[in-house]
Amino acid sequence: MNVFLFGHGSFYNRGCEAIVKSITELTKNKFGDHVKFILATFDYVNDKKRQDIKVDYYIRHVPNYFSIKKYLGKIAQIAGNYSLSSELKTLHLEPYIKASDVCISIGGDNYCYDKNLIYLLNSIDKKAKMAGKRLIILGASFEEFNLDEETLNDLKLFDVIIVRESISYNMLQKRGFSNIYLYPDPAFLLPMEEVNEFISQNSIGINLSPLALNYASSRERLIKEIRKFIEFILRETDLNIVLLPHVIQKNSFLQNDYNILNIIYEEHVKKAKDRIKIIRKEYTASQLKFIISKFRFFIGARTHSTIAAYSTMVPTLAIAYSTKAKGIAKDIFGTYENYVVDIRNEAEDFLTKSFEFIMKNEHFIRELLKEKMPNYTQKSLEALDIVYETKK
Repeated sequence: MNVFLFGHGSFYNRGCEAIVKSITELTKNKFGDHVKFILATFDYVNDKKRQDIKVDYYIRHVPNYFSIKKYLGKIAQIAGNYSLSSELKTLHLEPYIKASDVCISIGGDNYCYDKNLIYLLNSIDKKAKMAGKRLIILGASFEEFNLDEETLNDLKLFDVIIVRESISYNMLQKRGFSNIYLYPDPAFLLPMEEVNEFISQNSIGINLSPLALNYASSRERLIKEIRKFIEFILRETDLNIVLLPHVIQKNSFLQNDYNILNIIYEEHVKKAKDRIKIIRKEYTASQLKFIISKFRFFIGARTHSTIAAYSTMVPTLAIAYSTKAKGIAKDIFGTYENYVVDIRNEAEDFLTKSFEFIMKNEHFIRELLKEKMPNYTQKSLEALDIVYETKK
């Protein structure tokens, strides 16, 4: 059986890596190595070097810079004909779609932000249905503002829509979709890989994202709140701070967490060098999950960094700029209040006050996660039966 995966960005986004690694390993462990994976990636040059991911064949999501199809697609895009642009940019994928038995759209939040990306995905979705292929979206989240008529018509092409949190599930249910299923993100079952990186038992891991800053009502005010929060940790607690990047795409400011974490580190390392460190080594998603599991507390802006924390029973505060973080927390804790802080919050000391709740309820949260996670994460595996029709 051949499986075509598309909607993937780059393995330098450890969340994207976690999704692909989890799907491929869970599938091959469950059904055997006769299942072959074709991965369409936006980072072909770097991703194809990874020998530890169980992908059998890599292809470019869009043609390279010297392709006439990409050049013509750019012209069509500039002219405002996004459908034609997307059609030209995805023509090269047709042979791989036709050679596959199942086509799976895997970008967890691809329908949350960039409308141009949705046009591109729609072109692939149409090709899959024209070829008579089973078309699945797996581990998705959605935003109300993006569920316009064009997006809804695209979603109607899918045989099965598997969402990863209940807020998105309810959005689609209200719009009349009946082919929707609710299962946790496959990355909840990402295996850990042990590494030799010293982490004090009394540490708080902090992941911040330049992308999240873009959604703040005031970038300057948010950076001020982050600084105040770091100073609170150093002044009012005995916790050590570990700054942990989860997306490190070097060619993108918004997709490289070092761009904000380095600023925080350099501002505090001189006066608190024994209590603050930054993870410099380029660890894989599985290795980062191992490191995250060693923290006493965790605060994360990247959703898959918080998934790594939840699934290893670390009391966690999620920094949200979209539905996904709120929905995942709601499904785990019964509410996202106190467990998620909105990046657009304008209250004074909102980060510090939110974290104080996590500290005060540390034991309760840890015990709740210990009780909840085994059954919750196992549901991710059950989703494969829906994807591959092994259970009706």
